[in-house]
Order: sequence, then structure tokens, then C-alpha cells
Amino acid sequence: MDNHIKKFSMNVRGLFSSAKKRSDVFNWAKSKSSSIVCFQETHSTRDIETLWGDEWGHQCYFGHGDSRNAGVCVMFRGGYDYEIHESLIDQHGRYIILNLTLYDQRLTLVCLYGYNTDKPEFFCDILQKTMRFSNTSFIFLGDWNVVQDKNDDTYNVIHDRNPNSRKKIDEIKETLLLLDPWRTCYPSDRKFTWRQTSPIKQSRLDYYLVSENLFTLVESTKIIPEYRTDHSAIILTFTASLAKAKDTGNLILSF
Repeated sequence: MDNHIKKFSMNVRGLFSSAKKRSDVFNWAKSKSSSIVCFQETHSTRDIETLWGDEWGHQCYFGHGDSRNAGVCVMFRGGYDYEIHESLIDQHGRYIILNLTLYDQRLTLVCLYGYNTDKPEFFCDILQKTMRFSNTSFIFLGDWNVVQDKNDDTYNVIHDRNPNSRKKIDEIKETLLLLDPWRTCYPSDRKFTWRQTSPIKQSRLDYYLVSENLFTLVESTKIIPEYRTDHSAIILTFTASLAKAKDTGNLILSF
């Protein structure tokens, strides 16, 4: 059994109103050979869980907003060894926190969809919830709606949006010893995950934050073109076992 895990994340900009779009997006995500797929802004409601789960074909976790707002989900694929020990799901459809084991690696997975207004209390809540588990390894991912550095992560964006949320994200990074794989690999590159066409604006709002103690397991990190949305997808591939990872230099820089 392959112990390589590919995590896929994308803001899908609504899957509730169109079964055709939902089918297309599900199939497109599966075509990327993803092990774990995380969507944000799904616009899901509680009554869709059975239908969407059947359409996906494997275990799913949902955090619901309403049919026009928010919503997150974490969808698993078959063919690898994992166990979910506990889940914490936001009642407003903004995050899913999973305490899980991938092969022999225990970790906390956080899929989140941040507010587009300055709400540092949202990230404070996530940090407090994450600390409930005794894990020392973390993977955060999603559409944060906050850039980490205005100079490096925006284009033609005049205002410094959500500065207090950014400070709280910095606190999470310091508290949990998290690294941004993309920025660590490409310290001077400017690549974006969200774009507006008129006028042209771009930001890197979607990213992973990974524990320092998991970083040697990372094999590649990618930003790939969007599909039926205005956000690029982000992909992180890693070896799911510390025992099978190389001692150093495991990271493959990959666009």
C-alpha cells in the first residue's frame, strides 16, 4: 500500500445549486489522484450529506453554512490507511478539525474558510479548539481570506485588509511551530490563488501551514489553475510516515 498522501484544497464557490457543477468538480478533484480533498464555500446544508456522500463515494465530513453562504467539507478517498479519532465542526460552516492517524502518523487536520472581514476571534477559536487534542503535528489548509504578507502575496490590492486576523495567524504559527511550505520553498516568488478581472487584483489567500516536525515528510507543494471557480487549487504531497521519510532534503520543489 502506497504511503504517499496528496491533500487537495480549493474554494469551490458553491456546489449546492448545480448538480452538474458538483459532479464536474468532484470528478476533477478525483482526477488529481488526491487522497484527501477539502473544499471551502460549498454552500451546503445538513440535508445534502447523504446525497453528496453517495456522489463522492467515500467517507465525508461536512460543516454547513446555508445554500448561499460558507460551508466546508473534508472528503477521503479509498486505498490508504487512516483513522478518525475525533472531529470538531463549526456550526457556521467555517472549519472542520480532525484528530486522525494517517498510517502511523498522528496529527490534527484543520480545513478552514476564513471571513472576508477582520475577525481575529475566529482564528483564536480555531487555536483553542486545536489545542484540545494532545497532538504535536498539525496541517492547516483552506481559504484563509487573509494574506500573510501584503507585499509578497498581493497584486494591485491597495488596502491592507484584515490586519488583526493576520496577527492572530502569526500567533498560531508561533504557538504551534508552523511553516508555510509554499513560501518556504519559493521565498521570492509571487504567485496567487484568487483573482479578480475588473479591475485586475490578485492575492494568495489559499495556503497550507504545516508543523515543523512534519516538514521533512513534504514531497511537493503546488498551486494549480482553478476549475469552475475564482480560486486556484492548492496541493500538498507528503510521506505519511516518519519512519519512511528521508532524514533531510525530502522536499521536491514543484509548480
